[in-house]
Amino acid sequence: MSSAQQRLEQIAAPAAPPSPPLAAAALTLPVLLAERMDVTRYLLGYLKPREQRRLFNTSPRLAEMKKHLLFWKLTLGQCKIFYAQPSPLSQLETLVHDPGQQLHIRLDGDTITDVSALGNVHTLSLYGCPGITDVSALGDVHTLTIKNCHGITDVSALGRVDTLDLHFCDGITNVSALGSVRTLSLQSCQGIKDVSAWGSMHGMQTLTVYHCHGITDVSALGSVRTLTLHLCGGITDVSGLACVQTLTLHLCRGITDVSGLGSVRTLSLFDCPGIKDVSALGGVHSLTLYVCHGITDVSALGSVHNLSLFNCPGIKDVSFWGKRVVTV
Repeated sequence: MSSAQQRLEQIAAPAAPPSPPLAAAALTLPVLLAERMDVTRYLLGYLKPREQRRLFNTSPRLAEMKKHLLFWKLTLGQCKIFYAQPSPLSQLETLVHDPGQQLHIRLDGDTITDVSALGNVHTLSLYGCPGITDVSALGDVHTLTIKNCHGITDVSALGRVDTLDLHFCDGITNVSALGSVRTLSLQSCQGIKDVSAWGSMHGMQTLTVYHCHGITDVSALGSVRTLTLHLCGGITDVSGLACVQTLTLHLCRGITDVSGLGSVRTLSLFDCPGIKDVSALGGVHSLTLYVCHGITDVSALGSVHNLSLFNCPGIKDVSFWGKRVVTV
């Protein structure tokens, strides 16, 4: 075991079981855990975050206790530890600044406010940390996930992050500095409306926009290599996406015209009822139509190399494909 792994064990190893053993036969588990913090910490060391949250929901007293615990998920090589303790993040500083180590940390807790010591972490996840407001020190993190952290409003320092996931961060409105993030995912970030600044940046390769109704203009996203738009009801015009290599439109009910997408290499249309005419898509290399009830005529798609049809009851005639296989 490396010295860094040994320090990880020292920092995050659960406390020893309480001694002497508790006479808990007459106590329910939630009552026992609410009474004994040492027992709770010991057990939490062996539960994954989802299991931890399920446990805290069993008792109001446990839910209150959660507010005073700091949750960690530490990963170093093959060593993975889930832990909870009422301790400051400063205990991690020695390990975080160990050169050459790719430390993965997940934090989940109401007590966390300062993450400035975590700038050298390889993978960092912040889940439900309303006390965090400043992420300016995290610009060199390789992979960063921010979920349900409503106190964060400024992400201008995160333009160098390689992979960035922003989920349910309604306080974030300005994402103009993120155009160079290589892989970006925006999920249910209703405050984000303008992505026009990304048109002059060409570092972004993969972008997923999920349930962001404020985004209506995607004309600046034509340089993205792989683009997924999911549940984006405000988007109506996709004519500017002709240069995207792989494009997925999923439940984008405002889109009716795809005539400008004939040069997209791989195009997937999932449950977009407004799309009825696909005659301009003959130049697409791989085309998937899934639950597209409005489409009835695909006779112009004879030159498509890979055509997949799923649950498209309006399409009756595929004879133009000869002996080539069509998935129905």
